[in-house]
Amino acid sequence: MRCAMGAVRSRLVRQLLTESCLLAFAGGVAGAVLAWWGVKALPKLAPAGYPMLKEVAMDWRVLMATLVISLGTGVVFGLAPAITLSGGGALHEALKEGGRGGGETVARGRLRSVLVVAEVALAMLLAVGAGLLMRSFGRLSGMDPGFNAGGLLTAQVNPPPTRPVAQRRAFYDGLLARLVTTPGVRACGITSSVPLTDSNSGTRMFVEGRPAPRPEDAPIMWFRTISSGYFRAMEIPLKRGRGFEPADETGGQAVALINETAARRFWPNEDAVGKRFTNGPPRADRPTNWFTVVGVVGDLRHRGLDREPDAEIFWPYRGGLSVGGMNVVVRTDADAMRFTGTLRGVVAGVDRNVAVSQIRGGEQLLRDSMAPQRFSTVLLGLFAVVAVVLAGVGVYGVIAYSVARRTREIGIRMALGARALDVVFMVVRKAMILAGAGIVIGLLAAAALGRVIRTLLFGVSAVDPLIYATLAVVVAVAATLAAAVPARRAARVDPTVALRYE
Repeated sequence: MRCAMGAVRSRLVRQLLTESCLLAFAGGVAGAVLAWWGVKALPKLAPAGYPMLKEVAMDWRVLMATLVISLGTGVVFGLAPAITLSGGGALHEALKEGGRGGGETVARGRLRSVLVVAEVALAMLLAVGAGLLMRSFGRLSGMDPGFNAGGLLTAQVNPPPTRPVAQRRAFYDGLLARLVTTPGVRACGITSSVPLTDSNSGTRMFVEGRPAPRPEDAPIMWFRTISSGYFRAMEIPLKRGRGFEPADETGGQAVALINETAARRFWPNEDAVGKRFTNGPPRADRPTNWFTVVGVVGDLRHRGLDREPDAEIFWPYRGGLSVGGMNVVVRTDADAMRFTGTLRGVVAGVDRNVAVSQIRGGEQLLRDSMAPQRFSTVLLGLFAVVAVVLAGVGVYGVIAYSVARRTREIGIRMALGARALDVVFMVVRKAMILAGAGIVIGLLAAAALGRVIRTLLFGVSAVDPLIYATLAVVVAVAATLAAAVPARRAARVDPTVALRYE
């Protein structure tokens, strides 16, 4: 009608572009505000020490890029329809459509439908990824770390490194003696490495009675230097043999404990207790320092809950202490973190020059070990929620526009006897066709991209039928709810008013 009344084509294009760019710019500003808030909130969700996260910030370059992208989006997505609608042929057809009743043409709705299908497919893809990570995180949370985290307190104690080994041993002896008599302490010990911290020291393994491999080909065993009370404090079960005795800690006999993984690996179908090994290749020109396995303990997950237990050796600390810093572990009767002040006081009572650091409870050890997986799950979950909401908005927009364009048609149908339920079904059916197409495409894309997310999963298949089916239902329900409002509006159309709509 504007063109018929004398409006030039360039004026129509400018008007449509202005409207498109204003909408895009407003969306860009809102997105920049949300992004600024997200950048501020991100460090609170991320695990401690997450690389480069503190360097992420909003600056003028980010804001300029946001402005350019927003305006570019308005131009690109506003130019094509502006040119199409400002053409003489398109305007002529539009005038004829108005005379025919203003129904929605196939060509007009096809692009909107394709965009909605793509939106639903992307939402489905992100939802599947988030669902797989959530189930993986649930499996990870249920893993047995090999020790009892409740009531456990760990801390690193660091005697001055210039002290002789004998003085450091004397300090640890005094510390353990004090802790044993401290009220509220059920058990205590020291170790060179705390579980779930991915702190390892390795040595080569040479088994007695077997051909010695080349040193570079010998298997690696991770070793821990511990006190005799360590396993009781951690509540790590003794499976076979015995634990360390006072005579073992004097260094008179070379003994060691190993975990079940080491026993299965080096002595399959045998009893490992009584077997001997050394940590250096046996040589004829010198005596070999053989270690006797006196016991086998349960497996620990030192490198994380998502890692299989490693083969491990445990040595008495008084016979193998050679480093300055050790970790004290204390089993308490109550909340372990409330014992922090007491532990600092006990250490200061033994030696005021010894620093205490990295105080953590057993529950915190578990939380910290799962922090990267939790962060990935939360982040992808937020993206998935936003994507599902946007997909619902897209479905609502298309269906609402279709209902508005077909108001006269709906009025004629109802005047000819169509029930309100028939109209609702007609409107919702179109929404479900669009959502169904998007869900199928999204599921196929998720299955095809399974290799990308497989490395982030634990105990869950990248193609999990339960997750796929559940999230397909969730997205379908979201699309149905989005279509419910325009469907209800369509069912309330008054045939008399609709016939006079244009």
